[in-house]
Amino acid sequence: MKRKLLFSTLLAIAIGFSSCQDRWEENKPVENPPKVLTYDEELAIVNNYTEIDTINNLYSVIITDSIMQAEHLTDPNVERIFRDIAKTNKSIKEDIQAGITTTLTLYNNKGFKSYTVNESSIIKIKDEHISAKALKPQTRAFHGDMSFNAGNWYSSYIEFSGSDHITSNFYVNSCNGYWQVTVTCKTGTSANGKVFSTYGSRNTSGGIKRYWWTTAGGQAPFAWEFQGNGPIGGEANGAIEFSDTY
Repeated sequence: MKRKLLFSTLLAIAIGFSSCQDRWEENKPVENPPKVLTYDEELAIVNNYTEIDTINNLYSVIITDSIMQAEHLTDPNVERIFRDIAKTNKSIKEDIQAGITTTLTLYNNKGFKSYTVNESSIIKIKDEHISAKALKPQTRAFHGDMSFNAGNWYSSYIEFSGSDHITSNFYVNSCNGYWQVTVTCKTGTSANGKVFSTYGSRNTSGGIKRYWWTTAGGQAPFAWEFQGNGPIGGEANGAIEFSDTY
């Protein structure tokens, strides 16, 4: 009799537990699958942690394990991005050693920054970032542009007759990695030098204005001549526009 009673009690407990288990399964919270990012999305996230090291003249970034987990980053993509940064920093070092006027740009969730090495001792370069919303139609004489597509020059040469003081508007509409735009002022009369390299990793979200001056005392109309050098990389698409400053 005791055995039958014990068996009945255990059976009741088992049935009760099974009923509770079924109800828990029905109300079990649905777990979302891990977020999977594209390479471009991970590059944008890493870019937000990137800084311009003005002491060593390079791009610097630290990604910890906690950042990897919090931002859903993956080892293969982060390693690829770090290789791209190392390659870019090597190219920057070579340009600086060659005496080229070299500008590092950075556009991320902290805003726009630029830093120039080997700039003229006469005139300090100041890049002005104009947001896409603030860009206005050209009000001065427009002389055309040099453009690039998929990381290569599409139109790499321009010559025009303009003011002795001109402005360039440089922009990258899209890219998927670090790019380098190198331009030679073949006229040889820019106060800032003859060869200019500009680096970056994302679109410029607008334009970067830069001002150029002649040093040989030329008077308007003045003959200007620019040449784009080498591949750009990063599958970058964009252009450099030229117009009179005044």
